[in-house]
Amino acid sequence: MVRNLKHAASALFILALAAAAVSCQDGAKTDVQSGESGALTAGGQSSDLVQMETDSRLPLGLPEELSFEGETFTFLGVGTEENQGYYSTTDLYAESENAEPLNDAVYKRNRAIFDLLGVTVEVVDKNPTMTEIQKVVEANDCMYDAVWSNGNSMYNGAAKGYFLDFQQIPYITLSNPWWDQNIRENFSFNDKNYIMTGDISTREDACTFNVYFNKKLLSDFDLESPYPLVKEGTWTLDKFQEMVRAVSVDVNGDGVMEDGDQFGMMSENGLANRLFISAGGTYYTKNSAGEYEINITSERNLRIFDAVFTLLLDSNTVPRIEKWLNKVPGGNVYGYARSLFAQDKFLFSIGGPLVIGEFRNMESDFGIVPIPKFDIEDDRYYAAVDEFAPLLAVTVNVPNIEKTGAVLEAMSWESMYTVTPVYQETLLERKYTRDTESADMLGIIAESRVYNIIGMTNWGGLYSVAQNTYGADRAVTVSAFEKKLNAAKKALEKDLSTFEALD
Repeated sequence: MVRNLKHAASALFILALAAAAVSCQDGAKTDVQSGESGALTAGGQSSDLVQMETDSRLPLGLPEELSFEGETFTFLGVGTEENQGYYSTTDLYAESENAEPLNDAVYKRNRAIFDLLGVTVEVVDKNPTMTEIQKVVEANDCMYDAVWSNGNSMYNGAAKGYFLDFQQIPYITLSNPWWDQNIRENFSFNDKNYIMTGDISTREDACTFNVYFNKKLLSDFDLESPYPLVKEGTWTLDKFQEMVRAVSVDVNGDGVMEDGDQFGMMSENGLANRLFISAGGTYYTKNSAGEYEINITSERNLRIFDAVFTLLLDSNTVPRIEKWLNKVPGGNVYGYARSLFAQDKFLFSIGGPLVIGEFRNMESDFGIVPIPKFDIEDDRYYAAVDEFAPLLAVTVNVPNIEKTGAVLEAMSWESMYTVTPVYQETLLERKYTRDTESADMLGIIAESRVYNIIGMTNWGGLYSVAQNTYGADRAVTVSAFEKKLNAAKKALEKDLSTFEALD
């Protein structure tokens, strides 16, 4: 089970008390206080409240004497110039407090790290980030203590041997709940973890796909709420398609479904794969030996694609937004599609919390649920993570590996108690979402996160098949997959050999 702070808070409190009762690791750092009278603590709270908070925390376990007094910790970050700023790592640094909850939480977290280890956090944005990473590694002149880049680039960097295995970095313990256990499992090669993320950044939450639904249209068409369906385990692709079809209306009565009419949802490039992965489909699996194997043509996977393509094939209920490109000022068709959802033109919109701010001024109420699963018998939901989501790595020529390990572990630990709750509870659950059910759904989505390697590698062009055969029948789809299988297997074997050679 993946850690989700909102739902796990009471459990963590009990575990922490139990741990403290048994042992609190003599000589280990667990609390964060500045030592100055009246100074800010990790949460900007009074000393009494801080004592209560630190008593309930899981131990960090850094040596008491550990300090990098006066040093700077430099991140290479993803700037706002890449991908219209959607994937920028804006939650690593804050210059000062400004009454914005997330900004202030980041500021206090970094102040706490200064109090704990004596380091000042800074971020240098360079785009594209992978070009900068390649330059500093190959020149053996790295100024960065840790680096961020989009997931698809990070995989390629790992395969080229640019990054250290997180398990070999001092002071980092990946089994701790402040590290994302899904990516730890999904991105392991020969039991090595070259790419990670976790509470140190909110981007993992922001870039996890979910379904937004329009409550006004739900009421207008007398449709049942998805909330109880999710909890009952009956929120499936079939039910989703039934609701999509129910609300599609030729508004102007001209017999043609086009811009200006009402639809169940809007489709876009990449949606077929997002629905497939989030319905529990897999392009690959791990065998008993922990080795990756391509399994896209299994009967279950083909049945899921059947359901996905059946949904997306009907342009009268699910039109392709790319076909309306000439109607969109600036060419941002995806933002345009979300604006139509906010105008009650669609029942559903698929995206991550990354875009939730675009619905802030929406007049109609909206809710959030996971992307539907494939079958009622499936025992869980799945939530695909955007392959462009920024991920964390440490280069092989990092200036000070001990400082890097200590700061990353401490920042992740501190973020679990300060930044993550603010992001989930203040920004998502209070500032944007409009009901308590959506807050509960965000917990389910976070626990269901799936990182998909092939979305970043596209072994042999296999991942592109779903997009290129969009809406085709099974025979065409199977034939297209089979034509790519040999190339995909060879690409996978090459990558596995490459990672093995890094040992």
